[in-house]
Amino acid sequence: MNASIAALAYLAAGVLFILSLRGLSSPETSRRGNTLGMVGMALAVGVTLLTLGASG
Repeated sequence: MNASIAALAYLAAGVLFILSLRGLSSPETSRRGNTLGMVGMALAVGVTLLTLGASG
């Protein structure tokens, strides 16, 4: 995986984590915040696995 693509994906995951914390602050938006956190974590883990797989 290209290093710049991985960096952008990590940046997107970080933004999703921040948005998830913002969403978890209110009971009305907690479901959306939880979903954003799960998507961010899946993105971060996926990029890490792809990066490790590409480097051997």
